[in-house]
Amino acid sequence: MQLIFLVESDKKSQSDYNYIKATIDHYYYILGVKLTPIFLGSKGNYNKKEAEIKRNINKYSKESIVFICYDIDNINNPSYQMNEQIISYANNKGYEVIWFYEDIEQVYIKQQIPNSEKTKRAIKFISHKEIKSINEIDLIQKEVLKKNSSNILFALDKYLKRK
Repeated sequence: MQLIFLVESDKKSQSDYNYIKATIDHYYYILGVKLTPIFLGSKGNYNKKEAEIKRNINKYSKESIVFICYDIDNINNPSYQMNEQIISYANNKGYEVIWFYEDIEQVYIKQQIPNSEKTKRAIKFISHKEIKSINEIDLIQKEVLKKNSSNILFALDKYLKRK
């Protein structure tokens, strides 16, 4: 099986994927599972990577599952309005969604990080194995009800076996 993750961060930074990969490594057995990140560079590019998604699916002979990973954002942030569009797009394509409320850093390190510091902070998170300090309850939410939470484990449990 191949899991394809569309993440908001860019290819140079890879910050969002670092948190996602740390979560997968900590909670799941992934022997025989190919993890493929696709970097969007921005939340608004969720629908601009179809050719890259198809290339990755066609290169892999087994089943592929696509996840759109996005920050819910603060209600006052203009990109908050995209959430419903992303969910609708994912549903139409048969993709899964993984959300982070309000953003991925608030879920994993409980604070907002300036864009210039995101890469450095994500690297520190994985190198210090900070995933061990995360409350699992914050990662297994079904609905967007609780700040600093995500549905990442709820979404991945459908496809991966827990350690």
